[in-house]
Order: sequence, then structure tokens, then C-alpha cells
Amino acid sequence: MMPEELITVQKMVIQDSIKQGNTVILTYKIEYPRFCSDYFSCEIEKVNHYYYMNAMQTKRNYTTVLCKGAMDDLYFARKNNFPFHTHEAMVTYTVTYNAGCIVSLFFDSYMYLGGAHGDTVRSSQTWNMQKGEKISLAELFDCNDDMKDYIIMHVRKEVSQNPEEYFSTAWVAIGQEFNPLYFYCTPEGVIIYFQQYAIAPYCAGIREFLLLYGECFMNPLEKCNPLY
Repeated sequence: MMPEELITVQKMVIQDSIKQGNTVILTYKIEYPRFCSDYFSCEIEKVNHYYYMNAMQTKRNYTTVLCKGAMDDLYFARKNNFPFHTHEAMVTYTVTYNAGCIVSLFFDSYMYLGGAHGDTVRSSQTWNMQKGEKISLAELFDCNDDMKDYIIMHVRKEVSQNPEEYFSTAWVAIGQEFNPLYFYCTPEGVIIYFQQYAIAPYCAGIREFLLLYGECFMNPLEKCNPLY
């Protein structure tokens, strides 16, 4: 038997602002999770290390590459008597599934680099904490159909109900832009998502499509082995 709530999540935050003289050129905030459990402590530490190292790499990117870009923009703005807009970078996460040995979550990485608006890129992971390993989308697919074809069919069906919300090329783009890494789990089913601009305008945001458990996708909780 597998109890429902075995894992707790602590939000860790790294944030700072960088100045050039008296001007703030870059602000950044990085959220990342730290998991705790009395049942999977060794495996969870591997997952915690994974997210800590990702956060450190993101910080290095912000304080080197993004910082240099902000300094260059400040120099250009002052040279040409243009207003300078502080650059911003932020990573947030949302846990969408936490039951038994399974945790699923997504990260939204937002950057504003002085233009008309910022951009957000999403990534996601689903973990079997008993093993300290990621679960792939294919591992949750439980039909004889081709997984990609099955998903594309369902997404196109939903898009066809409100075509005005999508690009005129969305029908083709759905097949081209589908990525099996772009998913996360919820208590109801698997969410397939497409990045900004992939199949719809910027104002439409990141488009999400729910595929319920039971037809072809299994609940990831079924991947957990009984504890006793």
C-alpha cells in the first residue's frame, strides 16, 4: 500500500540585483524545490542535487551573459540618449502532482531584455522518487497506437473547437512543434503544452491540453511499488 502524501516541498530562492553605478541593470530571481521524505531520502537527495545544480547554472548565466547584455544596452542607451529599461530574469516553479512516490512540476523561465515585452519558456519533469529517476511520457502511454499520432489527434481536435485563438498554420505546427518532453502530470491527467509562439500568438501564452487518465495514459501513481 502506498500512502498519498510522502513528500514535502520547500521553496528555495536565489535573488539579487546588479548595478552599474547607480543604475540597476539586472534583477533576477530563481526558485527551485528541495524535497524531503522519510521514505526515499537517498533517492531524493539526487533529485535535490539536480535542481540545485540547475539553479547555480542559471545564476551563472544571469550574472555573466545576461549581465553583459544589460551593460551593453545601458551603454547604447546613454550614448544615444535613449531610456534604459532594467532587464529582468525569473524562474518560478509549480508542483502539479505530489502523491505516493511521484512528483511532477513545471518551471517557467521569464526574461525581459528591454524590448516590448518579456518571453517565457517552460520546462517540466515528472519523477519516480523511489528510483530517483525521471518518468518519460512514453512510460505513461498504455495503448498500441502511435503515441505522437494519438496526442496530435487530440490536440488538433481541441484546437478545431476555437481556431480563432491559434495561428492559421496551427494544424501543421502542432505536428512540427510537439515535443515529448513538454508534459507534466496532474491528478486528472497528463498536460501536453506548446511554447509561446509555437501554435498561437504571444497573447495566447503557453497552450495546454489535458489528456485524461484511463484511455491511453496511466496515472503515474501506478509506477510506485508498495511500501508495505
